[in-house]
Amino acid sequence: MKSSVFSRILSRSGARICAREEADPIFPVPPWGEDAPLAIVSGTWPGHGTLTSVQSEDKDRLFARLAASGLIGPFWADPAPAIGPFARIVVMPGRKGVCVSVLATLAREMQPRETLLYFTHAPDAAVLEEVEASGWRYLVGPYAPRSLLALSSEIHVFQPGALAVQGLVQGSRVRLRSETGARALDAGEAYLFLTEGLTCISPYSGQVSDLHACLDCLETWKRQRERLAGIAVCVGMSWWKRRRILQFFSDDRRPVFRRTARVAVEAARRREGGIAVWSARVPRGLGKQAQKAGVGIALVEDGFLRSVGLGSDLLPPASVVLDRKGIYFDPSRPSDLEEILGRTEFDEALLARASALRTRLVASRITKYGIECAAALLPDRMAGQRRILVPGQVADDLSITLGTAFAGEAQVRTNEALLQEVRRRNPDAFIVFRPHPDVDAGHRKGALPDETVLRHADIVARGGSIADLIAQVDEVHTMTSLAGFEGLMRGCRVCTYGAPFYAGWGLTEDFGAPPERRKRVLTLDQLVAGTLLLYPLYLDPVSGLPCEAELLVERLLDETLWHPGPVMRLRQFQGRLRRKLGRYGVSSPWKN
Repeated sequence: MKSSVFSRILSRSGARICAREEADPIFPVPPWGEDAPLAIVSGTWPGHGTLTSVQSEDKDRLFARLAASGLIGPFWADPAPAIGPFARIVVMPGRKGVCVSVLATLAREMQPRETLLYFTHAPDAAVLEEVEASGWRYLVGPYAPRSLLALSSEIHVFQPGALAVQGLVQGSRVRLRSETGARALDAGEAYLFLTEGLTCISPYSGQVSDLHACLDCLETWKRQRERLAGIAVCVGMSWWKRRRILQFFSDDRRPVFRRTARVAVEAARRREGGIAVWSARVPRGLGKQAQKAGVGIALVEDGFLRSVGLGSDLLPPASVVLDRKGIYFDPSRPSDLEEILGRTEFDEALLARASALRTRLVASRITKYGIECAAALLPDRMAGQRRILVPGQVADDLSITLGTAFAGEAQVRTNEALLQEVRRRNPDAFIVFRPHPDVDAGHRKGALPDETVLRHADIVARGGSIADLIAQVDEVHTMTSLAGFEGLMRGCRVCTYGAPFYAGWGLTEDFGAPPERRKRVLTLDQLVAGTLLLYPLYLDPVSGLPCEAELLVERLLDETLWHPGPVMRLRQFQGRLRRKLGRYGVSSPWKN
């Protein structure tokens, strides 16, 4: 977000940004959002805490959310060391001259060993010398405010900030000190300041927002940071993805990129972190070497709402998944997605979001690769005839290799075998075969000649939106394709012949053999909530900040954001040339 946007807002309001220069900002600017402030101090701390009954009820809800989420202050900071308890914590002012005066006052009122002085940032060296010479206990932050409150239940401040508000939210005693004395602060004052003294700004648009939208944003950032915590090294990331991958790691301590297993494990061990590796590009021996060194591994893959355009065209993803247990397309072992779907208590608010997102995706014709051009209309159907879509898949894709190991009695493991089985089970149906777009673009293996396809299918449907095709059929039959999930969202009967992530939850007819671990029966919105809202990580391609699925959908609808660059145009040319050479039996000079 451009800083000029916020400068104009500030100049009109006479406000100041809650930035790191303040003593203890309530909603400080995180390390990854320095050009996108969330809150502007546009008012003063109220002198009273008198609330109406409506405000009191709202305060209780707001404080409950703040207490549970830990979003006040630098939530990304380390927890404070367990050095208490203390009779009180004094949040020291930031200026050197004021600090010296304050120390003299405190010495007349308090015992140094019973009081913890808290500096939100490193003070002047002369101040620390005075503090140590006088025997005060002290901490130099920043630390997460909730962790500080474990050291004392009484807080003294010279300016209300994050620790004061966190204390009032949690019911601690908070006193505001001044030259004329000290007074107790009331929780009602904190509520009035939060709701009336702050102007909140959307970091995605630069427009004035509200407090709860600000908290939503912070929760998103905090959750994504926690999901990526501890990753020190990235492996198997293509050069054209690396800049985008670094944007997902919105932290001061970003990972480094390495190529070989030995070098990656050594770097991770030295940096005391784990390794994130692209699922299809795991270096040989990485698993054994990492296990021997005690280094954790997480697999990374494209998310389910990725971009407008194919990944094989070298367009970086705006969504990824990072899985520490397995990966969603490998049914041989549990994955984070399977854990989410199997164990999450989906509340009403989350299911409402899932329903709204599903409705928006269907209405807007959005799939994994955004909005594609319209698909051709299928021929008019015969009376009573069912239409079945069979989506082709990449022959050597890991989802085929791993997912069809659970093929069950049908033993379907190739596109041709799938077409044969679907026709055997449905002799009178109108079968539509859709080649995989990466295969059709000439980037991946698995192409079938049309004459082979038409022995079993009635038509080959190339190009255009798969959402449009799904809207024209009654059923989707697939080994492991994401098209099955798209079909479920669009009300189709879905039959699986492998073990995709959406099989085995009571929503599909499974001719394969999904893992017996999947014993829970899900609703469609529970599946959507886990798959699209809880499992992936999203990045706003405009601001470069972590975001939720709903914002990415808005960006996918903006065609101006997805123009192909030179590298993408070259890759598309290579694909066209590869297809032409293939017709004459000439192998491609480029690797996939």
